[in-house]
This record gives sequence, structure tokens and C-alpha cells, in this order.
Amino acid sequence: MASLKIEVSKTAVNRKGTCEVGIRLYHHHEKRLIETGIYVSKTEMTKKWTIRNELVKRKVKALLKDYNAKLKQLELDQYDMNIDAVVNYIVGVGEVSVDIIQYGREWIKEHEDQKCSRNHLVALNAFIKFVGRDSYMCNDITKVFMKSFEKWLGDKKTARSVYPQLIKRIFNSAKQRYNEGREDNKVIKRTLEFYRPPHVEVQTEKRALPVDIIRAIANLPDDPEGRTIADLARDVFTISFMLMGTNTIDLLECKWDGRGNITYDRAKTKDRRPDHARIVISPHPLLLPLIKKYRCTRHKKKNYVFCFNYMYKDPTTFNQTINRGLKIVGEKVGVPLLQFYAARHSMATIAYNEAGIDKFTVHEMLNHKVQVFTVTNMYIRQDFSRINDANFRLINYVFEYHLMSNSRLKELGGKEGDFLTSVHEDMVTFRYYVDPLLKHEDGQLGICFNVAFRGQSRDIATPLTVTSKEVNSRYQIVSKRAVDECEALIDRCNSRLKHTDLSATNLTILDIMRLLA
Repeated sequence: MASLKIEVSKTAVNRKGTCEVGIRLYHHHEKRLIETGIYVSKTEMTKKWTIRNELVKRKVKALLKDYNAKLKQLELDQYDMNIDAVVNYIVGVGEVSVDIIQYGREWIKEHEDQKCSRNHLVALNAFIKFVGRDSYMCNDITKVFMKSFEKWLGDKKTARSVYPQLIKRIFNSAKQRYNEGREDNKVIKRTLEFYRPPHVEVQTEKRALPVDIIRAIANLPDDPEGRTIADLARDVFTISFMLMGTNTIDLLECKWDGRGNITYDRAKTKDRRPDHARIVISPHPLLLPLIKKYRCTRHKKKNYVFCFNYMYKDPTTFNQTINRGLKIVGEKVGVPLLQFYAARHSMATIAYNEAGIDKFTVHEMLNHKVQVFTVTNMYIRQDFSRINDANFRLINYVFEYHLMSNSRLKELGGKEGDFLTSVHEDMVTFRYYVDPLLKHEDGQLGICFNVAFRGQSRDIATPLTVTSKEVNSRYQIVSKRAVDECEALIDRCNSRLKHTDLSATNLTILDIMRLLA
């Protein structure tokens, strides 16, 4: 950690009998003395050799404060520089060089918990091989230089498209960090604004499976040879399909939201979207046995849904384990080299082609950002309600839930109890949203509730309102007061249903609405 200290040398006395006040920089067991141009005489110093003159003291402290502020801007605890570069930066003279390779390593270390970090590391290693050394300055990188990097990558189509793009991302990150607040004296003077990495169309393999294969995978009994990796892969594949194609890295972060829903921020895009790519999923009754089988019993306060994040040290290991198990599963159902991502592809394909779910809703189920509408007329939770209704329809269609008798359900699956085992853990969920069409005479907007039960939902108006200042451009509630009132109303609704047997087979959404009326 770099630090600065005021220093006056007892031996460096000039002919006039004065000595210069310096500021000593300490960094990585090295030190440099920065001249200030401020001098003091021996009479202006105390016996302990500290500055006595108040005017000089104020000047030096002001300079020290300015240097410390510049030192803080560098964030050397995360992005390192050599000591001479630090001196040049805080003094503001000469050219400061930022090593893109050193910066890239620090950037990757900072983002090591993200899936993208591995790709950036591979790209950086290729870049190091290209330049032939372990150090390269940002100010030496140009558009022509990046074109030569492309040429060096040869006919590797994916590498030529992806690696330069990732190096450009690291370069732009360094430029943003070190040039911030320095319009007149930029640290990184080069730009890659007009450099466009080549775009290569990669034909992706169609990995969608037909409905009968999805059923066959879910209904596989436990492996007779005791290969638990195959049983785990079968279960995780099924969980992903029923959670709208959730990836393995996101299964590690799934949490309960306090309303019986599963929620997570999609790792792939959470840093690029203002909504953090959050999704809220209501678990289908068929999924509950698998949730129970793999429930997280450690650190209950963290509300993790599954125990996978404690079973595996990182997402890569978890994903590799599941894919190894799926090879065994694939052999059993006649799909060689079955991979986990087939669950996501299959969910989207079957939903659109067979279950009658529109493409817009399928995109939302995949947690993709859809640019069709810039302003939505309902609170974001209503969007979750729509995709959850669609997901229930999809699961009912794929597994023919309505045609299964309890005896048939109990015959399916392994000794732990298949996910299709009949369950009675029914729940009523409430979601609130702002409807801009319900505009009162005083200009306030009405709040509606969506009540969901057993795959069906109904919307009801409430006496609650918000002002235009209490919602954003997408009509999402941003007022704590309004949110608290909505949560209080949900609590009152739950209290009305407290003594109702929700597991009763003849209970419908209409009965729930009558109880709440």
C-alpha cells in the first residue's frame, strides 16, 4: 500500500542555511523523495526537527492533501503501478505508463467470481504470446496494432472475434479508471474507439430435445450401479428445465424471496443491465420434491434454495460434474454426449413451438432483455407473474400433469422419490404493480394486486395509490412508503387465509378470491 510522509533532511542544508521540505513516497518496499520547492531555515524547525512555521506548515499540508487525493484515485490496492509511474502521476509531469498486462491481471483477479473471468484470462495469455513479453503499455496500443493481433490469431474464427474484443474491454476499463478527472492531462492518450473487432458468425449446434426425451430423463430411476453423479445430473437437468432454463452458475445463487418464490440475478448479464438481470420464479408443485431433496440446510439466514454452492467449490467444477453425469444419462435415453445447456434450449423451443407461448414471453423466461417496449404499463413483478403462468403451462404440458393419477406419480423415479411425486404444498402468492390506466382525478396512480394459486392468477384493484414521483419511467415503485403499504396489505391477505386448508383438492383461485373479498 502506497503512503506519503513529510520529510525534512537534517543534512541537506544549502549555502543559505535553509533546507527543502520533501514528501517521501513509500511503495512496494521502495521510496522516492518528491521535491516541493518549499524551504525552511533551522530556526523554523523544532528540536524534534518538525516544521514550526505555521505558513510553511499549511503550504506543505495542502500539497500533501492534494497528493493523497491523487494517490487515492489510482486505487493501487486493486490496480498496481511501479513507484516511478506513481510519482509522475501525482506530480503531474512527464508521461505515465499503464501496463495493460499488469492491469489485466488485476482486473481478472477482481472479477474472478464471474464466469467471464476465465475467457479474459485466456485472451490475455494469447495477447502475451503475441507481444512476446510480460509487459506492454496502453499508450503503445493502436488500431493498427490490434489488426496485427487479429492476423496473428490466424484462422481461429472464434479467437479472432472474441480475444481482441476482450483485450479492448480491458483497455477501455484501464482508460476509464486512469483518465477519470484528468481531461487536460490524460494518463492513457491512445483510443480504440474506432477499432471494431471482427464479427464471426458461429453456427451454433441445435441442442433442443423433444418432449419425450425430457420426460424420459426426468423419469429415469436411480442408477443401478450406484453412480450418484448420474442421479445428480438427472435431477439438476430437470430442475433447470422447470426453472426456465436456469444455468448451473445461477443455481448456486438461487435464494428464497420470503414469499415462496425463487430469485437470482443472472450472472452472465447482471453487470450490464440496470435491473441486474433479476428474475423471480414461482416453483411448480412438481418441482417441490427436488427442492426438498437438495435444500440448503446450512446458513439458513442466507436463504439459499439449494445446497450446490456448499457441495462444489466453484461454478466450473459444478458444471463439469453435471456434464460428466449427463453423458451417462444421455446413453440411457439415446442422446449421446448430452449436455446441460440442452435443458435451456429445450425449454425455450418446446414453450414456443408446442406449448403455444409467444416469443416475447419466451425471451423473458430466458431472462433476456427485450427491446420491444421502452416503457411498460405494469410493475415489474407483474412481468414475473406472466412468465410464471407460462412456465406452469409449459410444465403441465410436458409432463401431462393433469392426466397423472397419484398412484402413477408415485411409481415414477428413484428411491429418493421422483420429482413427479404428488405433493400438496400449495401456496398463494401476491404481487403488486402500478397500473397507469388507473389514474385518479388527483393524478395519483392506482396499485393492483395479482393473486396466484395453482398456476392460475387474478388481478384485483386496491385502495392504495402512488404519485408520479413515487414510480420510475417503467412504473416501478420507488417509494418506501408505498412498498411498506403494499407489504402490509399482503400480510393482511395472508392472515385471512391463515386458517384455510390450501391443500384441499377442490380449492380453486375463485375460492381464494372469495375468501379475500
